Amino acid sequence: METKQKNKDYMDSISNGIELFYNIFSMFKNRFSFLIFLNFINSILEGLGLTLIVSMLQYTSINELNQSQSKVLNFLFDIYYYLGIDNLFKSTIFLIFILFMSAVIYLIQSRIGCLIQTEYSYKWRERLINKIFLSNWYKISQYKSGLLINAVTTETAKISAAVFEIKLLVSTFIYIFFYAIFTISITWKLTLVIIFSGVFIYISSKKAIGKNHSDASNLLDQNKELQTGLIEYIACHKYIKATGSENFALDNLTLNIQKLKLYDYRTAFRPQLNRVIVEFLGILFILFSIITSFIYFNIELAEMSLVIIAFIRIMPRVVSIQHSFFILINTKPSFDQLRKIDKSLVVEQSKYINKSNKSNVIIKFKDYSLKIDKRKILDNINLDISHRSFVGITGQSGSGKSTLLNCIAGLYGKSNKIEIYLSNHKKNETPNKNIGYVCQDHFLINSTIRDNISWGKKFSNAEIMDSIHLAGLDKVIKKLKKGIDTNLGEAGAFFSGGEKQRISLARELVKKPQILLLDEPTSALDKKTENSIMETIHGLKGKITILMTSHRYNALQFTDNIISMDNGKIINRNTWVPQNINNIN
Repeated sequence: METKQKNKDYMDSISNGIELFYNIFSMFKNRFSFLIFLNFINSILEGLGLTLIVSMLQYTSINELNQSQSKVLNFLFDIYYYLGIDNLFKSTIFLIFILFMSAVIYLIQSRIGCLIQTEYSYKWRERLINKIFLSNWYKISQYKSGLLINAVTTETAKISAAVFEIKLLVSTFIYIFFYAIFTISITWKLTLVIIFSGVFIYISSKKAIGKNHSDASNLLDQNKELQTGLIEYIACHKYIKATGSENFALDNLTLNIQKLKLYDYRTAFRPQLNRVIVEFLGILFILFSIITSFIYFNIELAEMSLVIIAFIRIMPRVVSIQHSFFILINTKPSFDQLRKIDKSLVVEQSKYINKSNKSNVIIKFKDYSLKIDKRKILDNINLDISHRSFVGITGQSGSGKSTLLNCIAGLYGKSNKIEIYLSNHKKNETPNKNIGYVCQDHFLINSTIRDNISWGKKFSNAEIMDSIHLAGLDKVIKKLKKGIDTNLGEAGAFFSGGEKQRISLARELVKKPQILLLDEPTSALDKKTENSIMETIHGLKGKITILMTSHRYNALQFTDNIISMDNGKIINRNTWVPQNINNIN
């Protein structure tokens, strides 16, 4: 059973390498082809350099080197003589030229290889970030934020390292192929002995791959757990400090770090251990090959010297094959995760059917139902929302209030059963540019009030101040020395809940939306702050279309009409009357 798993891991590494190679080649076809061509040129130059060294030895007093019976060597020596390279000085100059050209080509290879490596990881990061922000919100919510962050940062970096190993493997196989042909043409007996020895070493060291694969998978899991844990504990840092539960958080994170340290060490050390063993065995087999050549094959010193030099030259490359396979094994879980995320997230081109409409309806649901994981969340919703109306949506927790707003915002994907009619709407523009959305959990970035309100768009001071006025934030801004250039702190830590809610409201109002969605905007506020916020919202009535959810019926007294929901269904539609408070609150 264990042997089958190791064989499977080994085949997985080969499959992963082939798939990566195909993926890289399809992206950088011209560059990679040129890189392969340069590898061939460099292999030929190295071969010429080796034969030139033997040719230079002919001008010494070693008579055995002048008696070579190899047709290939004699042919090359004749070419050198024909080119006028007939003494030690000229051979040295020509060898220096070959080494210089080889170095130049190597630099060109390195530059192209580094460009491919960095651009490949960049394309993955760009692709994932696009998928995360342009795909269905519900799909994104199924992933832990730590896992997505880990994929974009850590795992793409690992894939970048794998690209380097793919490039190295291609280069190594070209060199081995060239040297094998070259040395076989000189003395096939010695070459075959060394090749069979190398194959034996490679097969015997294959057992280590299975262990490295499991360590790589564990390392990936621990990295994900650490990032997720850090994000979660930092997000609730205030609660941790307030309740004195620092040790709980530290113990969990420390345990994770200890496991991470173990697997990190294993994945780093095992390839090095295997490398040392392979190199040691390689030297032993070369010595064995030399002794065998003298005793049984009667190979001449010139041929044997050239073959041994060639194999000593490529021995590090042969050893690197095993190391490269270890790296590919380590990156397989990362590559699988990136492909899984990429495959599961689909960028949707449009969210709604946008039609011209002469009636007063701005939002229309027609027989709309929503299922998530086979559970019906909304059931046969039929609803017309009038232009510039103020509609309240109430019901107990889990009744479907927030889900209804999410559907209008397109967070569950497009549907031909939801229609939104917008004035002056461009054909290819997303309707969301005309929708404002204030969530239950308001989010603020660690920057100025100006940056939080403008949210990456360019608005004039007058436009920002108008939205601040509409959100009832004027008094707060006047008290601040730096005004709208005051920093909010992490998640608005320097401001009260009501002030943060008003900033969130101002951010939506500055866009001048045609539709404003308010999801429990006062649920976390005290009564006085709630009344103040509701007065501000009431001031927007008749100017834009407003949909507001609240489980507190009394908070909806300024609405034109109220939709009551239960178990994903609309059960009632009426206007607010005081006597309904006891029945529904």
